[in-house]
Amino acid sequence: QQLKDIVGPLQRLVDRHSYCTGVVFLVDMGSLEEAYKALENVTDSTIGVVNNVSTGLALEIGVGLLGGVTHCKVIERVNREDAIVFCSESGVDAAERIRQLVSQSLPRTIGARLLTRPFKQLVANGSNDAVFSEHRVCAVIGTGDPGVASVPFVALEDIMSTASASKVDAVFGRWLDASELSSFHEKLLSNMTLQNVIRSITILDPERLFHEIESAVHELQR
Repeated sequence: QQLKDIVGPLQRLVDRHSYCTGVVFLVDMGSLEEAYKALENVTDSTIGVVNNVSTGLALEIGVGLLGGVTHCKVIERVNREDAIVFCSESGVDAAERIRQLVSQSLPRTIGARLLTRPFKQLVANGSNDAVFSEHRVCAVIGTGDPGVASVPFVALEDIMSTASASKVDAVFGRWLDASELSSFHEKLLSNMTLQNVIRSITILDPERLFHEIESAVHELQR
């Protein structure tokens, strides 16, 4: 297999074992030794990549590493600050308005920085953007998906929709408990007043917004 064919499976494997402080990958081809480069920005674990390993040799790896016989590259674990990145196709100013909306709605300070980044920059750089090496980015929130495969994306419409509450909870649930999440959702709705909607209409999808209003009216009538 080529490196490009295993990047996705490797990232999913690391995600499933994110509780581990260290992981060693054994590869059977020298070209796959460079696999560590695909994992530098997606994990805080210390990763070892050992090349030219057959099934028989697997039992000798411990001795080989201790004796310096087997070549190995190690990514030292780095403690990076958690972050949530905000972006918008309408520009950094629109992204900042989204960031402020979320920040003002949080019931308390969370253990993550709220950062804005240019949408086009994220699209162009992907997971190689500096923000992913400087921080452990837990999610990207915005009006459009910049397509960073290693980080979950939450659309602005999702944070306003009760039907998509689980997406928001999956991101903020690592810092907020159930009651705080409920308060967060309520504040999001109350902060999105008519005045805010008018001021922020360029960063919202009107069709999705009207659908939410229609659903709310029907529920009120019921």
